[in-house]
Amino acid sequence: MIKKTFLFALLLMLGIGNTRAAYTADRNILVLHSYHSTFQWNVEINQGIQDVLQKSLTDYNVVWDYMDSKRLFDSTYQEKLLELYRYKYNDTRFDVVIVSDDDAMQFLFSFGEQLFPSVPVVFCGINNYQPEYREMYPHFPGLMEKLDNPETVAMALELFPETKNIYFIGDKSTTALDLTAIFRKKHENLFPDIAFKYLHKNQLSDIAEALENIPSESLLMLWPFLQQKENHLIKTETATSFITSQSSVPAFGFWHFMLKHGITGGKLVNGYNQGQNAAEIAVRILQGEAAENIPVTESVPNSFYFDYQMLKTFGINPADLPENSNVVNIPESFFSKNKNLLLGFTWAMI
Repeated sequence: MIKKTFLFALLLMLGIGNTRAAYTADRNILVLHSYHSTFQWNVEINQGIQDVLQKSLTDYNVVWDYMDSKRLFDSTYQEKLLELYRYKYNDTRFDVVIVSDDDAMQFLFSFGEQLFPSVPVVFCGINNYQPEYREMYPHFPGLMEKLDNPETVAMALELFPETKNIYFIGDKSTTALDLTAIFRKKHENLFPDIAFKYLHKNQLSDIAEALENIPSESLLMLWPFLQQKENHLIKTETATSFITSQSSVPAFGFWHFMLKHGITGGKLVNGYNQGQNAAEIAVRILQGEAAENIPVTESVPNSFYFDYQMLKTFGINPADLPENSNVVNIPESFFSKNKNLLLGFTWAMI
């Protein structure tokens, strides 16, 4: 009885009541996200997918689903999700599945053949891809999410050469702790003159308190901050805005969705590009190309983005930015006064 009650509650939460999914378009596509629907990363991925599908296909149907794994992802929850998806998609034959981020991919590694036997799966936003996966799961093409952490740190140090300390800030989620571990292992030694410090807190008030005492010759590097306390999530944009508002020193990030929330800039991963490229692979499969013949792509190239207002706040001349940088939050008056400067750079009115 408890098992049935849990399943019924999940169905109600997702708004499907007693109706199971059945779709009749020529092409049925499932987009399965690891995280929740309001996460801006997922919003950007969805937009990239939609734009490609609308341009490339006619009769198709897209189903969007969210595993909400930032909130909970233990083995019991995964078993409940398996039961839910079995019921929900029992009458549906998908032609291709697109997954975003590692949790959804690992879930389909474990249960994909039970849920969607022999259906090609295209992945994007994957951080922990292992070479042996290709042989084990040949019908899983896609692209990885490559963070340009050292490039962002090096760029920040060029803009602020007096820096002595860099603070990486994040919550205590597995994602944030793993990102810190990877940076410490692979990249910290590239900057021997910098003292790196790592602050992982699940309360923004604790972060604010720590920021009160950091030296002036410091920079912040922000991981996505989602977990305020156990099973309670906040928007990354809200957390980013709060942290940067409490800091007297410049902050940098690694994801496009952090822009306009107080970071000065960074070489940023763009969710839109991830979704766009994943959808292009899905279209190739729908048009007859075998998934096994499509290679796994290391990553979509990332670009430098900066916030004009933060550059102004910290006295950075736009002429000192890396070549082909994209700058957001540019006032119209800047264009009228700096026409010659604009000719030498790439600017983004976002």
